[in-house]
Amino acid sequence: MPSRIDVANLSALKLGADRIMAFDDESKVARALTLVFYPLLWAELARNRWTFAIKRASLPALAAAPSWGFERQFLLPVDCLRLDWIDGAGRSEYLANFIQDSTSAFRIEGRYILTDLGAPLSIRYVARVDNPEEWDPCFVEAFATRLAAEICEDVTQDGTKKRALMDEYLRSMSEAKRISAIQNPPQSIPDDSWVQAREL
Repeated sequence: MPSRIDVANLSALKLGADRIMAFDDESKVARALTLVFYPLLWAELARNRWTFAIKRASLPALAAAPSWGFERQFLLPVDCLRLDWIDGAGRSEYLANFIQDSTSAFRIEGRYILTDLGAPLSIRYVARVDNPEEWDPCFVEAFATRLAAEICEDVTQDGTKKRALMDEYLRSMSEAKRISAIQNPPQSIPDDSWVQAREL
């Protein structure tokens, strides 16, 4: 399974640069990769619902309630990059027009979920997964290409190569997202308020 250095060296290969032995090497490639590796990784993970990065948690309510507007608040897990789903909030989340005012089942403010829902609060979220051994192989390929594109001009001073790498990244990321998505069964979309009104 790949390591961080393997991913970095796949990026170097795409650039036509020399391999690195460690991120603290004195080479230009190593210094550039050290700067961008984690910021780009967190951004790529947060952009999509990668199956390997999805986690579940049951959150206890905090002792202090919000100052106003909601009855409870919950602290997001420390490794949470993006909230994906809250149990019990489906109707408000997907049927905003079903409720005829600005009421919402929850709000995210900073690292807190504010809601009237009871505790414990069951959530699903996209997590920081920094170990490449846990990544999907297609994500490894796409992410390495994105790294190469990001440091390309700094390392090679070649804008044309950067554009080619970005095109390759978009193709490989599209494939990675497709492979990740088909591992789960299809999800139905809840009926909207117009359909539900017809059923009454």
